[in-house]
Amino acid sequence: MKKKMKKNANKFLSFFLCVISVLLLTGCTGNGGADVKFPGFGGSEKKVGQDIQKEDVKEFFHTYENINYGAYYQRHHFYTEDGAYYCAYEYRERENEYGPCTEADVTAEDVVLLTDEQWQQFWDCIKDGTVKKRGSSAESGSSGPWSYLYWSNDKGSIQEYSFASPEKMVAFENFCKSLEN
Repeated sequence: MKKKMKKNANKFLSFFLCVISVLLLTGCTGNGGADVKFPGFGGSEKKVGQDIQKEDVKEFFHTYENINYGAYYQRHHFYTEDGAYYCAYEYRERENEYGPCTEADVTAEDVVLLTDEQWQQFWDCIKDGTVKKRGSSAESGSSGPWSYLYWSNDKGSIQEYSFASPEKMVAFENFCKSLEN
């Protein structure tokens, strides 16, 4: 009888732990679909414009890379330095070749000093996006884009950026092209 009770208790405990694990790993929803956060369990997200203010932004990287045939690399790096705003960009290309691009493959690069209005345009593009703790993703090995936001008080862990919408990302990419002209 004790063996049977112990066996049933173990089954119940295993089932309970599985349910808790699934809830923690996949998340659960409530309050009309909003994510429920469990205090003490990592993975919190920050919203740009709400949790992260414009003056908190220190650096932002947006990168694409393709190491397959027709290899290319492009990066836009927005940052502040001594109260000024900058955008550094770099393009690398290896037409009709495979493999990662190197510094020898640079086709365009520059550093642009941004006006206050241009920094506001940049902010308008990234505002409402989310920043979360870096982690593995299904996109590993893809061409990107990969975006990272470094901000005051991020403590080096909550930096992986996602645009609020595809339209915001297109607006950002168009803004980047306008800086290159």
